[in-house]
Amino acid sequence: MNRLFFALDIQKQDKKAIVQWSKQQLGTILQNSKPVTENNLHITLAFLGNVSIEQQLFFIQLCNNKFLPSNSASNTIFKLSLNQIALFKKPKVLYLGFNQFPIYLLDLAELLSKQAKEKEIFQEARPYCPHVSIARKVNELITNRKVNIAIDIKSFSLYRSESTASGVIYTPINTWSLVQK
Repeated sequence: MNRLFFALDIQKQDKKAIVQWSKQQLGTILQNSKPVTENNLHITLAFLGNVSIEQQLFFIQLCNNKFLPSNSASNTIFKLSLNQIALFKKPKVLYLGFNQFPIYLLDLAELLSKQAKEKEIFQEARPYCPHVSIARKVNELITNRKVNIAIDIKSFSLYRSESTASGVIYTPINTWSLVQK
């Protein structure tokens, strides 16, 4: 069994910008929390949890059938703006969010979640909230900082989440373009 999730991929330069902004604007908050490592920054589309190899192969085939490979010449880029800072109180996760998010990407999240339900993989009942988690174990959000970080999204991946002695590592298993076949 692998612990898997689908996520929109954030480009390296955009990850660096997020980390730089976080350090500059949220220094004290980050000192008292557990910041998400730069390599682990992403926008979750659908969390699958522990799935069998058969289920994993189903999702890979589904995406192979519906989307062009990530190295496709006809790649589409979505220009997004992280412009909200908020806290999921119960899990104590500080995140950056969006005032606007493209319908196409919302539909992608819905498609993946719907397929997970059809494969009897539990999906949360709450509405989808696209975001980038930047720190964990944050008790409260006390800031009036303004956020405006532009990011480009041109692919999504199926990731494996692996707990190690040095922390959680997210590794892409397969990556696809955002262009449908």
